[in-house]
Amino acid sequence: MCCNCCSVLQKKIWVITIGILCVVIGVTLIVFSPHSKDYIAHSYLPLSPNSWMFNKWLNPPMTSYMCVYLFNWTNMHEATNRNVKPNFSQHGPYVFRETRSKEDIIWHENDTMTYYNRRSWFFEKEMSGGSLDDAIILPHPPTVIAAKEVQNMNRYVKKILNYFLKTEGGSLGVNKKAEEWIFKGFPDPMTEFVGLFLTELTSLRLEKFGFLYGRNASKTYEGTYTIHTGQKDLSMLGELAKWRGKNQSNSFEGECSRINGSTGDLFAPEHGPDDILSVFIPDTCRSINLFPGEKMIYRDIEAVKYTTNDMTFDSGQLYPNMKCYCSGSDESKCPRTGVIDLGPCLYGAPLYLSLPHFLNADPSYAAAITGMEPDPKEHNFYMILEPRLGCPLSGNANMQINMLVEPHDSIEMLNDVNEFYAPLIILSEQGDIDESFAILVRLFFKFPGIFLGIGIAILVIGLILLSMAIYLSCTNKWEGNRKRDDIFSKH
Repeated sequence: MCCNCCSVLQKKIWVITIGILCVVIGVTLIVFSPHSKDYIAHSYLPLSPNSWMFNKWLNPPMTSYMCVYLFNWTNMHEATNRNVKPNFSQHGPYVFRETRSKEDIIWHENDTMTYYNRRSWFFEKEMSGGSLDDAIILPHPPTVIAAKEVQNMNRYVKKILNYFLKTEGGSLGVNKKAEEWIFKGFPDPMTEFVGLFLTELTSLRLEKFGFLYGRNASKTYEGTYTIHTGQKDLSMLGELAKWRGKNQSNSFEGECSRINGSTGDLFAPEHGPDDILSVFIPDTCRSINLFPGEKMIYRDIEAVKYTTNDMTFDSGQLYPNMKCYCSGSDESKCPRTGVIDLGPCLYGAPLYLSLPHFLNADPSYAAAITGMEPDPKEHNFYMILEPRLGCPLSGNANMQINMLVEPHDSIEMLNDVNEFYAPLIILSEQGDIDESFAILVRLFFKFPGIFLGIGIAILVIGLILLSMAIYLSCTNKWEGNRKRDDIFSKH
């Protein structure tokens, strides 16, 4: 359009219209700016088949590794000498790069979705502090598990087990390569025996024994997860509704049996300063609670560091409401604080979970052995979270698996051992947000300022245009007016 061809009236209409539009748009952006984060969060965070967050959830913007440490029992030959404490030395880390894929996703009408979580690990030799060929001596799990299982059986069963342990490969300790202890596994004659003979273990039918045997790249190992999508209620985003098709675990009683928490890679936004993070860990059949700690700046993002405290691994000794995590009527068999019983989840096996080196646990655990050097900076379980978006920025899920070794009158090789909790393996799952996603998080919190700045700029432009229109009209200085005056002066 040629402005010189426009009449004065057209010019006034154009300028005033554009000015009014700029004022309206500017005021709208200024008013909207404080609420822009909420609008973006409700638009982009809920999970739906084609949503932005769904794509990020499928392909997590986080580099993850699992660092594995094994404990070598250096004085196993003195196990029956009650004057000598068992000594364990830490070996590793054996570092594995981790990838995750969600498969067989099913969307439900009740704002939930079900899926399998396939996890795969790849050994990173250059990042590791040991070789997978390292020789590691550990207590023999099948022997210890079998001895525990027959404690309450009749003496004839105990005699049969004692005979099998002596003739079919039973041992107080065993020397295997690191890779065999971790993923590869090793054939063991006692493994099949334990799986077939003992009632709670009959469903295992293990071909080999290994702490993570059968797990690498398995789609079905962890079972199915059903989580809330947040489409109707954003505060429920990522919350676990069911695990393996059930909303309760058969491993515990009362409130402790409820399936809850997050799977660890998706949290609801707007966490308050006192809110607790619950992370469900399938190997424990329960959630682990993390409590808000220090506020910090991480990657130029305001965040909160959530960590464990003395309640996390308590079974009622310090906090009565945690008593339901210790099954059975005999309270004397409940582990002291700092260690939780994995037996209810793992077929009654005498396995226990703690922080590495029994950090923050009852002193009696570390006092019964030697070699433990707990370090709060290195061994704590923590997650750094941006609480307003619920975005995990970094984390280190440190867990140590221990096995209770105790004397047994009917099992000869266990007659003279001291009772102790043997540290077996540390699994340290570490993740850190990618810089590309960190940029998006930082940008999210700049949106109110961006909208406010743009709104003010457009408002100013609109006010300038309207002021110019008023001024030119009042002073009769529109270009068209001057030409009209020239025409009238000629007549």
